Amino acid sequence: MSPWERIELEEILTEPVRLVKERVRTHTGKELTYIYRPGPVAASFVLPVTPRATALLIRQYRHPTGKFLLEIPAGKVDPGENPLEAAQRELMEEVGARAGRFLPLPGVGAHPLPGG
Repeated sequence: MSPWERIELEEILTEPVRLVKERVRTHTGKELTYIYRPGPVAASFVLPVTPRATALLIRQYRHPTGKFLLEIPAGKVDPGENPLEAAQRELMEEVGARAGRFLPLPGVGAHPLPGG
């Protein structure tokens, strides 16, 4: 398989976040349009588990899907924060809870963007 070919890249938003629209041609010749936020974006994800081994999830409306979805608390790491501080903040903001301890999981490798 050959990599996808970038046909066009357009910045469609700069604030409050940067969004780009990219037109690509796949290895099969099909043309697709992607709209995405270029990364990397530092984020923390939390899977809160109670002493009774119950996971706490949040129910959020996601407009692109038109549905309420069950999700784990998560959010970006703000300037001046480390990932643990962001995890603690997101847990309080989204679940209204504090954790007695945090067990870090191995990081997930970044996926470089085309041309990046």
